[in-house]
Amino acid sequence: MGKVEEKKFLLSIPRSLYTKELQKMFDYIRYKKATKNSKATASELEKVLQDVRKARNEKKLASQYL
Repeated sequence: MGKVEEKKFLLSIPRSLYTKELQKMFDYIRYKKATKNSKATASELEKVLQDVRKARNEKKLASQYL
């Protein structure tokens, strides 16, 4: 079997149409690509997400006092 070529799409969107919903869609596509070969369970992913959010919030809180 030969190498499977990955299809890529280039999408141009005017800044005036860029919304939070569109950003969420891009984030979801990145998530699907990053996790397509993952064997982690949903609960394991949720734990990692909680840890990241906690660290981000702590960093944000600490930077308020700089």
